[in-house]
Amino acid sequence: EIAQCLVGSEMCIRDSTYRFDWYCGKKVEFYIDNVLQTVIETNVPTHAMEVWIGAWCPSWAGEQRQENSKMTIYSFKYTKF
Repeated sequence: EIAQCLVGSEMCIRDSTYRFDWYCGKKVEFYIDNVLQTVIETNVPTHAMEVWIGAWCPSWAGEQRQENSKMTIYSFKYTKF
C-alpha cells in the first residue's frame, strides 16, 4: 500500500503494510509494517462481516493535520488463521 504522510509542512509518500489480526470475540491487533500499534479488546465482533476500508484519524494516531485526505490501496488480502 502507498500511504501519504505529512512531514513538517511537506507531503511525502511511503510504502506501508497494514494488518489486522482478529481473534473472534476476544481482541483485534492492528499493525503497521509489522509493528503492533494498538490492541482493541472491547466490542470485538464474534461473526464474520464485510470489510470497510477508509481514511480516518483515530485518537491514538495523533492530531489530524489536513481537512482532505487521499488513500490509495494497491492490494488487499484476507488470510484465515
